[in-house]
Amino acid sequence: MGDWMAKRRRIEADYGVTTWAAYATADLGLVAYEDGGDGYLVHPDRIVQICDPVSGEAMAKGEIGEIVVTARDASWPMIRFGTGDSAFALEAADDGRVTRISAIQGRVGAAVKVREIFVYPRAIEEVVIAVSGAVAGQAVVTREQDRDTLRLRLVLEQGADKAEASKAAAEAFQKSARIRADSVEIVDSLPEDATLLLNQKDD
Repeated sequence: MGDWMAKRRRIEADYGVTTWAAYATADLGLVAYEDGGDGYLVHPDRIVQICDPVSGEAMAKGEIGEIVVTARDASWPMIRFGTGDSAFALEAADDGRVTRISAIQGRVGAAVKVREIFVYPRAIEEVVIAVSGAVAGQAVVTREQDRDTLRLRLVLEQGADKAEASKAAAEAFQKSARIRADSVEIVDSLPEDATLLLNQKDD
């Protein structure tokens, strides 16, 4: 995903335009779309579940899992198609169908477990979006003295307040990821191919 959400917000601010996004796949076409509310509203011709990627069982509302879609289309039947993308249910019908999904958290398998909590690349995107003057970000996970350690790296625009940015980044990350970052480091740049979430626990 990179930092496309942050870029999108900057385009809106720089050019005074409103942008809208949709969630779609090559196999299914449109699955869900923005409508002004939180996350994405599921298209009425799609049946969406959020499932455990291993067992296939439906996840509880608010729990991250794989997006599984069934298409209501007799000419192109897709039954419980696992998209490989992860999200969580924001709203669900009485029969368990998910009617609104969160923003995409990442690909299944892209998460890193940190102190018993799965952290997804989306959490770092949320930091870049939330912090004024932030250009890019990365979380680096290591294992030190039998404890998982997560450090945030943040690139700022010239002239941005480093202290305020560090504080805001720590708060935004804890809100999004549900765990605290051990530190926030302001860096001059990140490599062009830098991943949002770098797992160095096994190095």
